Amino acid sequence: MIKSVIFDMDDTLLNSSGFSYNKHSFVAKLLGYNPITEEEFFEHWGKPWKMMIKGAFPDADLELFVKTYNYHLFSRSHKPIHIDIGTHLKKYAEKGIILGIVSTRPESSMSYPEFPVDLSCFAFVHGEESTQFYKPDPRVFDKSKEILASKNISEKETLYVGDLVLDYMAANGAGLHFAAVLTGIDSRKPFNDVGLDDRLIHDSVLEIYPFLESVGWKL
Repeated sequence: MIKSVIFDMDDTLLNSSGFSYNKHSFVAKLLGYNPITEEEFFEHWGKPWKMMIKGAFPDADLELFVKTYNYHLFSRSHKPIHIDIGTHLKKYAEKGIILGIVSTRPESSMSYPEFPVDLSCFAFVHGEESTQFYKPDPRVFDKSKEILASKNISEKETLYVGDLVLDYMAANGAGLHFAAVLTGIDSRKPFNDVGLDDRLIHDSVLEIYPFLESVGWKL
């Protein structure tokens, strides 16, 4: 039975990818770097932020790029994936489900008071500062698994929800259950191609709770 649900952040709980491409492209243009296509940018999507910048804009002065991006407060301009996401997350807490976040997003970018996703119902929030590993490496979940183990919750009682095949690969390698949401850059087909059951692929995160209720929280 599922006792814990861990969520990715970008494009799972937070609208990110299209916004991120536009704003990183703006900063690159402002600093005089060559423009890149969406396809080139998303080759590096899902990596830790600074690693993504270096991959997408290899000639960039990394610290200047980050400083310029933060100067324009782009990190504070994202919107939740759905206006009702807060109400949706509270349903888990009311049922006694332990919630967590595992994301490559910097924790510092989720800690300001106006962050559009209420993190108060999460038992832990692990961003890129929490680990030296990143998805698809399953060790990205090591710290989360330790916390859950202290609450007598095993990998097989834990579901990870994400929007990328990289998320699936990391969760599967860590022994967690996985459900995909199609609010990111990966469509249904890539998840089918890696063998994910169709019943575990959903249009948005808002479908996950009713799905778990329908199967009695057993996967």
